[in-house]
Amino acid sequence: SHYTIYADIFSSINKNYFSFTLDIKKETLNTPYLWAFQHSMAIQNIVGSFDDHKTKSQFILVQDSSQQLLAINKEGKLEWTYPLKSPVKSDIFLVDIIKNNKHQIVFNTPNDIYLIDRNGKNVGLFPIHFASELSNPLQVIDYEHNKNYRLWFSTKKHYTYSYTLDAKLASQFHPF
Repeated sequence: SHYTIYADIFSSINKNYFSFTLDIKKETLNTPYLWAFQHSMAIQNIVGSFDDHKTKSQFILVQDSSQQLLAINKEGKLEWTYPLKSPVKSDIFLVDIIKNNKHQIVFNTPNDIYLIDRNGKNVGLFPIHFASELSNPLQVIDYEHNKNYRLWFSTKKHYTYSYTLDAKLASQFHPF
């Protein structure tokens, strides 16, 4: 059997806003949607989206029942898959590690933090694995709006950490 994601864009009567909707169905529908994406595994979660600097459009990120992360482009075509061991637990955060206006995504699963580029490849020393499960979703903060991001999270062993996008503990930071 197949699972299909249907996408459509709706606008208000006065054209002040647009709404993008996704609907997941096990059966094929014969309705006029913007696009449809078929996948052999059940879609567990619509995780988020991120911008593609090459096409100036958005990728939609979903996670299937085998924990794969899938990036779907604006035409409803699969761009890449990325195998995960468990469900995504945080929001998808856009970062610009090279500071060249080309975004990467950062997120966490229960024991790992990932930094992935627009092609679905790991960046730098990521993923970072933790023996102790993370107790809360990852938070990404850019204090001075200069793209020097800090990754904040806590573990179930009651430690709070601040990491940089170099996958290192932030300088002058001691876990507490």
